[in-house]
Amino acid sequence: DWIDGNFMALFRDFPEMGETRREGDAGTRGWGRRGDGGDGEDGEGREDREGVWAGLVPTQRKIETHYPLPITHYPLPHPKSKIQNPKSKMYCAGCASKVSSTVLTQTLARLKADFPDIPTWPHHDNIYAGLDAPDDAAIIRVPPGKLAVHTVDHFRAMLDDPYVFGQICVNHCLSDLFAMGAAPHSVLAIATLPYAADAKQTETLYQLLSGTYQALTQSKTFLVGGHTTEGSELALGFSCNGWVDPDQILRKGGMQPGQALILTQPIGTGTLFAADMKKAAKGRWIEA
Repeated sequence: DWIDGNFMALFRDFPEMGETRREGDAGTRGWGRRGDGGDGEDGEGREDREGVWAGLVPTQRKIETHYPLPITHYPLPHPKSKIQNPKSKMYCAGCASKVSSTVLTQTLARLKADFPDIPTWPHHDNIYAGLDAPDDAAIIRVPPGKLAVHTVDHFRAMLDDPYVFGQICVNHCLSDLFAMGAAPHSVLAIATLPYAADAKQTETLYQLLSGTYQALTQSKTFLVGGHTTEGSELALGFSCNGWVDPDQILRKGGMQPGQALILTQPIGTGTLFAADMKKAAKGRWIEA
């Protein structure tokens, strides 16, 4: 209170209007006529021309503080931050940042109607617990004689189309399984949706997972669960699971003469995307 009171006094305790006060008078400390500061003109002459206003011109002096300023030990938000949550000014973390069950229920119901053939895919019976009967974790039975292969990837959105973004993420994440010679079976998704009303988040999640399901259809890979939270920007990742025969594992080293190296994308694609995000790529490069 003492600090606040002294600070606000700088903007409250002004001389009375219409009253001329000189330097040193009570209540005018820190104020004076420009002529008094040695500007080559005496104060009386200036007061004659400007009247009562001459005594109200503040001097250009440094404000000294006689109390310690508070020191913050945490980062302050940038004034131009784009993080805006229409629901609350306090951004929750941990379990409180989860997307509402209404958003998830409505989204999964639409996806189930859009992709009715998923239960007929091969190895559906290997799912002991998944989205058909949600639980704390998914349970998958690995076929006899197979080895389980696991990988994970996660990306911030590199374009503003969640449907296409979902497809890109799936194909990128599954590529690690293919590179190991494994057959993908199931994935767990982890998604971050931008702060928005439930209706907006529902549509964003639906577009995101629609693209995901569309890409998973190509390899008959199941989405068996995931985690969805709110955040400052759209992001998506997958934990991918598959299996491989012990004698069919493909590693990074050990290629033999006569073997083929399969490229799923032209060399340099990642470099072009990185350049595009920095606005350093030409449009025709990306379109090609």
